[in-house]
Amino acid sequence: MDRASRAKCPPHDAHSVETSTAGALQPVLPMRVFVFLLLIATAAFGRELYPGQYDNVSPTVREWFKNQKSPKDGTLCCSMADGITVEEDIRRGKYWARGGPFSEWTPVPDEVVIKAPNLNGVPVLWWFTQNSRPSIRCYAPGSLS
Repeated sequence: MDRASRAKCPPHDAHSVETSTAGALQPVLPMRVFVFLLLIATAAFGRELYPGQYDNVSPTVREWFKNQKSPKDGTLCCSMADGITVEEDIRRGKYWARGGPFSEWTPVPDEVVIKAPNLNGVPVLWWFTQNSRPSIRCYAPGSLS
């Protein structure tokens, strides 16, 4: 390619513009940033943290997960993906749980403990984020209870 041919090429900065088929410069960085932020937001609000973890359970247990309500306010605990299995301990008559966002043993508030039988058989904790920290929405005790 000679010097004259190169001089006719439009400037190209891979981070800010691309040439379309018509030869016009198109801004792409803002669109890439927008798409990236949209993907991050979708993942954050999707809340399907452990997709498919209950795919192999019976329809009865699946229905049990869908119908759990918070003893505190009567709202649904959340979808099946929000319920996570955790380790359970009982200390002085109070439940403690560890797992998921709770890497340390955490006391379970009495007002979120579900009294109905746990058809899953292992402790299940439903959680949400409050003030940038995980909080327990509902708790279904396991076989220790």
